[in-house]
Amino acid sequence: GSSNIAATGNLVVSGNVYAQNFVNTSDANLKDNVTPITNAGQVVDALNGVGYDWKDGSGHAYGMIAQAVEQILPEAVSTNAEGIKSVNYIMVIPFLIETVKELRQDIEAIKAQIQK
Repeated sequence: GSSNIAATGNLVVSGNVYAQNFVNTSDANLKDNVTPITNAGQVVDALNGVGYDWKDGSGHAYGMIAQAVEQILPEAVSTNAEGIKSVNYIMVIPFLIETVKELRQDIEAIKAQIQK
């Protein structure tokens, strides 16, 4: 059978977390001051994906450097009591979505020019 575990606060895991789904609360009823993202392309251009090796020997990975993300999207970075920074990658996704939409519009405009 299945059961639910409810927790309030932070869950800190050293190692991997495996799950079938990660679901983020995103209900409009919980949000104020909803505004469109207008600088998505600039934000995406300023972010850098990198490959790296974990110093603890746990392997190679890909992601971003939190200190660099903090300069561009400070809301997406948190710092714990020891000063270690973490990135909320979910917060980057809306910028990727808006950038893809901009690129698709640009491609359609270029296609229309070519067809003339």
